[in-house]
Amino acid sequence: MKNLNFIFFVFVCSFLNSQTINEVSVKKYLYTLANDSMQGRKAGSPGIEKAAKYIEKQFSKIGLKPFNSSSFRQTFKHLNKRSEKKEELTLQEWALRFDVLLQHIKTIFSPNLVILGGGISKKYDKFKQHLSTDIKIKVAKFKNNAGIIGAAMYANKKISK
Repeated sequence: MKNLNFIFFVFVCSFLNSQTINEVSVKKYLYTLANDSMQGRKAGSPGIEKAAKYIEKQFSKIGLKPFNSSSFRQTFKHLNKRSEKKEELTLQEWALRFDVLLQHIKTIFSPNLVILGGGISKKYDKFKQHLSTDIKIKVAKFKNNAGIIGAAMYANKKISK
């Protein structure tokens, strides 16, 4: 599921570069990928394959070319972290690691703003004092209930101004 979210994020970003994004177009892609016909997109299921083919088709439609000139897909090794002993971090330790990630993001992308969503966004006020990066961080309005589509729509509003 995380891989599909990443692919969808790349898809939305690519879409932003090729045309204006709006609520209707986002809903079209989101509802297609979230439709029951995709069978939940569970890893290894026919649904994930169907979703991947749909995304590949949309990439081609907007003129993207595969990186390796034969396929948009890239193989990777998946490590099952659930079977390993979990590392318990304090919120401060987690924030310090997150700060390193933000520094890398700043170096690579030079963003004006990072929108923080997901479960950790609820604790932002408790860990923000441990962050040293000068990237502006905004907590997603709906925290863990909006997702990447909300972030893309927010970015589009800012770009449009």
